Amino acid sequence: MSTRLLILVGVSSSLATGIGAGCDGGAAAYGSGAGTASGVGATSGGGFVPDCEPAPEPVSEGSCVVLTSTVATAGGGGGVGGSGGLEGSGGTGGAGGTGGATPTMVPVLVTCDPVAGGDCEEGDACDVLLVRGQQAGLRCAPPPNRAVLCAPCDPVSGPHCVDGATCFEGSCRRYCCEDGDCPSGSLCSPTENGVPRFSFAPMLGICR
Repeated sequence: MSTRLLILVGVSSSLATGIGAGCDGGAAAYGSGAGTASGVGATSGGGFVPDCEPAPEPVSEGSCVVLTSTVATAGGGGGVGGSGGLEGSGGTGGAGGTGGATPTMVPVLVTCDPVAGGDCEEGDACDVLLVRGQQAGLRCAPPPNRAVLCAPCDPVSGPHCVDGATCFEGSCRRYCCEDGDCPSGSLCSPTENGVPRFSFAPMLGICR
C-alpha cells in the first residue's frame, strides 16, 4: 500500500481495480483496491477489534495465491457499435455507432504470497501493485512498511502496512484465504458487494 513510484517501461495496462506501476507515463504505486482511506477503526468499545490480535498460523498456507513466472495481460473489451437508424418511407437507415476504443492492457504478475509469507526480503511487504488504478498482481514493496495491524495507513502517501497486511478504510488489515487464517472473531472477506477484492486471486481476502 504505498506510493512506491516505479517506472514500468513498455508496459501497456490491465486487471481489476487497484494496483500501480507506470504505464504510458502513468505512475506506479503499491496499494490495494480492498478499500478507500477513511477512518481508522482500530479499536471498538475501548478494546481492539479481533483482527488486531496476534496472527494465527495461516491454515490455508496461502493456497488461494498462485505465483506466476510469466506476465499475463488483460483488459476490458471495446464498446458495442450503435444500431443503424430506422428506414423511413423511401429513406435510408442511419449509420451505426462507432465501436469502443481498443482496451489498454496492464501486465499482471504475482511474485509473492502475502498470506503464506516468506517471499520478500526483510523490510519489504508483499502487496498489490496498482497500474493506472488497475490491479497488476502482487509484488514485494520496498520499505518503509511500518504500520502494524489496525494502525492508521494510507496506500498512497503512507504510512504503509507491514508484510502480510493491506490498507483497508484507513487501517491495516491482514490478508487471508479462508476464515482459519484470521483470528477468532473475524472472518475472511474476499469480496465487496459480490465483486472479488483482488481480480488476480478471487479467493484472496482480508480479515474483517
